[in-house]
Amino acid sequence: MKNSYVKSMRKIENGAWSRRRVLSTGAKTLSLLALPEFVVRKAWAQTATFDFYISPNGSDSNPGTLASPWAITSATRGSPNNSKMAGKRTAFMPGTYSVNTLPAPSAYEDNILAIPHGSSSARTYWGTCDANGSYSPRTATLATNGSLSFAAGGIVGENTGGGSNAAGYWTLDGFIIDGGGMTSGGHFVQAYGPGGIYSSSNPSACPGIIVQNCEMRNMLNGQSGNNDGFVFFEGTSGSIVQNCYFHDLQKPNQSEPHMHCIEEYGCNGNQYLYNTFANISNGATAVESKTGGAGTVVAYSYFYNVVPGSYGVIMGFDGSEGNPNSPATPYSVHHNVFDSCTRQIKSVDVGTTMTQGFNWYNNTVYNAANSVFACSGPNAPLNHYNNIWATSGSTTSLTFTTAGIAICDYNCYATASHSATTGFDAHSITSSPNFAGPISAGSGPNQFKLASGSPCLNAGRVGGAASGATCNMGAWDGTVTQIGWNQGGSVSSTPPAVPDAPVLTVS
Repeated sequence: MKNSYVKSMRKIENGAWSRRRVLSTGAKTLSLLALPEFVVRKAWAQTATFDFYISPNGSDSNPGTLASPWAITSATRGSPNNSKMAGKRTAFMPGTYSVNTLPAPSAYEDNILAIPHGSSSARTYWGTCDANGSYSPRTATLATNGSLSFAAGGIVGENTGGGSNAAGYWTLDGFIIDGGGMTSGGHFVQAYGPGGIYSSSNPSACPGIIVQNCEMRNMLNGQSGNNDGFVFFEGTSGSIVQNCYFHDLQKPNQSEPHMHCIEEYGCNGNQYLYNTFANISNGATAVESKTGGAGTVVAYSYFYNVVPGSYGVIMGFDGSEGNPNSPATPYSVHHNVFDSCTRQIKSVDVGTTMTQGFNWYNNTVYNAANSVFACSGPNAPLNHYNNIWATSGSTTSLTFTTAGIAICDYNCYATASHSATTGFDAHSITSSPNFAGPISAGSGPNQFKLASGSPCLNAGRVGGAASGATCNMGAWDGTVTQIGWNQGGSVSSTPPAVPDAPVLTVS
């Protein structure tokens, strides 16, 4: 897949975290991965107050009030009403908006619906509301009706006038985006940061993008060679995609994944949290961090029936072409549940080895029969601890290289085999994890909680070291309260701290 690029919530209590909660995420030191300060203070809050309204039956000549809303065409780049939305809150009223009837963008970086960028003090917000004008998630649907062809752009996102110079500071909240079984390529939501960053990350590029409480579905093909899919970021920093539901994505005309629920190029410190991914197959995968990235976090998410072929559910995250990228912040994948994802769970993309540090901890992988966890490379430390690998039948193969492993311990290998880890896993176990009840594939993440008496209870260690505080193995580590999306659309007003997992040597 090298050089295939084609230009064309977790619920947590309000208030401070306890020391145990912070430690349970695997941190010895905390870092917000260069997230802007506004994200921490207010970006997750929701109110019922909007400045403008858009309705399926509105008119661009209206004042944009609840009683006299605009039409969907006011959200397109050429409308004089579009610039009025910058730094303001705009609500889309209940109904279906047929975006395939709107003018398609002429540039790969641009979108049918154009979110004007905001600023650090006044972000642009597009959300969905009920008939009374109060915030309500997933009342508005952006529908392609299966006929849209937008290989030269996306459905919604920040327009850049044909260049890679998006400025960020915007939120997309509560939309359903439905491809209707569309078979053309493109992206549902996208943003391109300055410079078209491809081979290195930039901590200051295009900050402050949040996509939350959305459902994206039914894209069943794409253009050969393009990286198509639901969410695409290039050159953004501190972007957050949270509490979203991605499902029914495939690209059967290519065995190598060029279709992704979330794809990023050259990004720094992005976070993908509390999402659900389901029924992703035939040349499509869930999350790929490709080329030039650093510090991406995938956490508290539920993956079901993600079968991309010969590549991983989590793909890339290898830092190749940056060698390593700047800053050299490791990637982290933690506190996720992988249910019936029967092929590779993690694979590299460009090249064959890791060049950026990678932390994989407190994940629960179930029924990944005959799968391979491929993550290797002597130049990039791999930390692999507190994970549960269990299947209902055949074994799971884990492929590491000893030169690339800094920590591999306190794991539960129930019917799993792992190679090239001699001298590690001194405290790992091979017992059944003993989940809380019978497992029914696709029935959600809660069934993977540990039963009383499970050998995985308090059998893990924070940081994967003997000196670390005790915690449970697996995604439900004893402090986590949500994995996967919350269908009610509730997100916390206080985002979780993002840890840098410790990089230790093993003697």
